[in-house]
Amino acid sequence: MKILFANRLFADGFTASSTTADGLGGIEIATQHIAKELVQLGHEVTVSVNIPDQLTEADVTWSPAKNLQQILQAGHGFDAIISSNDSLPFVWAGRDTQKNLLWQHNPMPLVKAWRKKQLLPILKTRPHLVCVGSYLEDSFSPLYPFSSRAVIGLAVSELFKKDPQGDIPRRAIWLSQSQRGLKETLTLWMEKIAPQVPGAEMLVFSCQHREQEYEAENLKKVGIRFMPRISQRELATYLNHSRIMIYPGARDETFCLAAAEALCSGVPVVTRGIGSLSERITHGVDGLIIKSPEETASASVKILTDDAYWQALRKGALASRETLSWRKVAENWVAHIQASSKQN
Repeated sequence: MKILFANRLFADGFTASSTTADGLGGIEIATQHIAKELVQLGHEVTVSVNIPDQLTEADVTWSPAKNLQQILQAGHGFDAIISSNDSLPFVWAGRDTQKNLLWQHNPMPLVKAWRKKQLLPILKTRPHLVCVGSYLEDSFSPLYPFSSRAVIGLAVSELFKKDPQGDIPRRAIWLSQSQRGLKETLTLWMEKIAPQVPGAEMLVFSCQHREQEYEAENLKKVGIRFMPRISQRELATYLNHSRIMIYPGARDETFCLAAAEALCSGVPVVTRGIGSLSERITHGVDGLIIKSPEETASASVKILTDDAYWQALRKGALASRETLSWRKVAENWVAHIQASSKQN
């Protein structure tokens, strides 16, 4: 098949060789992996990105976004047009429901769709909706006239599926944005967890700008370190040398790739199950879904101090390596595109 990722909103300069250190977000990372896997499965893939000139990397064609409207209006015989969080490219392509797949990563209430000028293109083209999780799919109003609705999850880079070298310290890790519960989690660590686990540390990623809000000496006393932005390869090393990920979740968290990466690294997740964390974690198998801050603290202390308990959860977490595969995600996309074609 000939497949186009018709995106107008990607990070500048994003191609197959880009990394998280270049400012890539979850959507770019997912597109990067799926495009490569689709090519390996024998399909022809073009990705529209913010680059000045067309180039080929990893056998994927990376096409300047400035040419997207012209390409779509000209046709070019694509079997599938996939657009992330943006229905406007389908207007340029015409109302061909066999081809148009809206790959949704974020919630979109009807009011938001109107404000973002997404509602009219959806009404006009009736694309197939593909969500990254059931939590997200359930949030879409039944009033949307999608041709079909489906869930195709994400996966994890092979970088996060390597076993650690050496011992794993009593280390917790934070991998989300600060507004998703960082302040409350650090307070819990300082007051309830660290005093019961001498020598434990907590590494905080993605939030270095918040470090100035705390006294350096106070952070040092409880083992909290704010980390700079690093590559996925470096992050994978930190993850598989951590013992626990503490993250309450967030209502706008629609898949939580960070939690998936933690699981594949053998790191159990302690969460309140907010947002998609309720479907990402299986309670008592690869982590714990807790209902209160007090329970979060006691569960975290147990995982950090009880080796047998931690190892049991770690075993469950590692089992997710097989299911969280980009090859399987790409195969699911191919099957869905073929099924969507038969519906029309």
